[in-house]
Amino acid sequence: MLLLLLLLLLLLLLLSIVLYCWCGVCVRACAYFADILIPLIEMRRGTTYRFLVNGGDDPTSTAQYHPLYLTDSVDGGFAQRTSVEQANEEIFAGVEITGGTAEGVTDYTVTAEGTICEYTGGADTEDALSLSYTDFFRTLNRECAENQTVLDGAGVLEFTPDDGTPDVMYYQCVTHRNLGWKIRVIDADAPSILQVSCDNLRENPIVLNDDLTLNAVIDPFGGTMTVELILEGEAWLAFGFTGGNVVMPGSEAVIGLPDEGTVQKYNMNDRSRSAIVAMPEERQTLVNATIVQEGGQTILFFTKFLIEDGEHPIRNEGLNTFLFAYGASNTFGQHAVRGGFELEPSQCVQILDGEDITPGRESSIVIASSNLNRSLWVAHGVLASLAWAILVPLAVGASLIRGLLEYMGLPKTAWFQIHRALNSTAVIFTIIAFALAVRALSDSGIDKHFSNLAHHTIGLIIFIFSLVQGINGALRPHVPEPAAEIEADAEDGLPAKRQTAGAKSAARVAWEYGHRFLGVSILACAWWQVQSGLELFASRFNEEDRRGTFWGVVISLLALILILFGYQKIAVK
Repeated sequence: MLLLLLLLLLLLLLLSIVLYCWCGVCVRACAYFADILIPLIEMRRGTTYRFLVNGGDDPTSTAQYHPLYLTDSVDGGFAQRTSVEQANEEIFAGVEITGGTAEGVTDYTVTAEGTICEYTGGADTEDALSLSYTDFFRTLNRECAENQTVLDGAGVLEFTPDDGTPDVMYYQCVTHRNLGWKIRVIDADAPSILQVSCDNLRENPIVLNDDLTLNAVIDPFGGTMTVELILEGEAWLAFGFTGGNVVMPGSEAVIGLPDEGTVQKYNMNDRSRSAIVAMPEERQTLVNATIVQEGGQTILFFTKFLIEDGEHPIRNEGLNTFLFAYGASNTFGQHAVRGGFELEPSQCVQILDGEDITPGRESSIVIASSNLNRSLWVAHGVLASLAWAILVPLAVGASLIRGLLEYMGLPKTAWFQIHRALNSTAVIFTIIAFALAVRALSDSGIDKHFSNLAHHTIGLIIFIFSLVQGINGALRPHVPEPAAEIEADAEDGLPAKRQTAGAKSAARVAWEYGHRFLGVSILACAWWQVQSGLELFASRFNEEDRRGTFWGVVISLLALILILFGYQKIAVK
């Protein structure tokens, strides 16, 4: 009995040790991940901080009503507390008590509410579990953050911590519990609790073309982006910032002129040299800006603020659209090469209380384009347009007016020969257009040919199913040979043979329906694809948008086919 009791005590001791260790790890892990998933904020006493709040302004819709307030409560949710609990909670900003006593709050006013900006979508639960927070964040639809009307409707919360502010407080939602996290308050001259180092600038070089390499890193806390462009050759260099389009007019650029030794910000008002104007002296805010030439290389280096009045903002998370250009010599003039690309730069290394919390350590480039591959994109677009705006619609039309073609004296199988020849040519054009697109992207230094750009994905789908449709047509079940019937000739009574079509097999009937459905589906996708490509080309190379011409050709051909089809119904009995 004593032995059994000792064993039981030993088991309880072991269980206690396990629970203690597990809970300790759990608490540390929860605190660590809370600092990443719900950011910890650092404030300095004597500095005024301004929060712009887009958490919703309709109190009747609690699911979309998240006013911000600053409090000593670790879980927040002021509206869910009893009046006594509300009276005992210390509020620093965001909620104004307008009624009640120390025994209980009877009325209060929310002071920091604004129009809702809700990130939607995101990866499915099963997929999300395998993603880091940063990768999951990229899957969200964040369009509202680009809507100026929404941003202008933001609520404002201002707060200045002072000597009476505790070292730890929390930013929380008034309506719901546990939607905020910690604020660490430090003295004005105290060292930061967050250590940020941008020494990882050159860890993830981006090859823009055979001659140009980019190193870039963002410091979200300092609000800056550091850029280093390395050109294999000697020429002036430029790096541009845009609002999303890969076009020169309307953008800003940092241009380095080696002979003058100057690196300045310019407004790119138009494509002409005279329209590229240096910004006024008060807006020349670059830090550590240099351009040097050594060992046959030209190196442009600078640090720029992410947000500057009158200039395109740079996102500290997510994709930004940038431009590059360089000349044939040090003399500033027409560029020899230019291009644009979408990039999410890596972030400076961030160490919080000894833990590395850097959200994005690698730069991620999505797409680039330059004058080097413009001719490839032109050929790609011409072949794709010919295939899907003209050849395939004509092939479909030949099938629809087969009776009219025979009525006009053509052989009975003429429609099929036309249909097959046009579709085969369209498939060949599609294959060539696909190969040209792959080559153009490769020339731009892109390793990932099929990115999250819808045009890339749909193009791959059309390429695959076009091949499937072509092979499917070649391997079709054939119509049975016509059966011979014998009947008496009306004039001389001698037997005569007459050919009649045999019955189609079930496989043939099923194939015809599938072939038509797949063909129409591919054609619809291809029409969207071509007009999408024309839009992208016009945007990237600042050229005329020819989508109207494309749809004019398509609609005209469809109208002609429908007219002939209607005439066939009348003329051919």
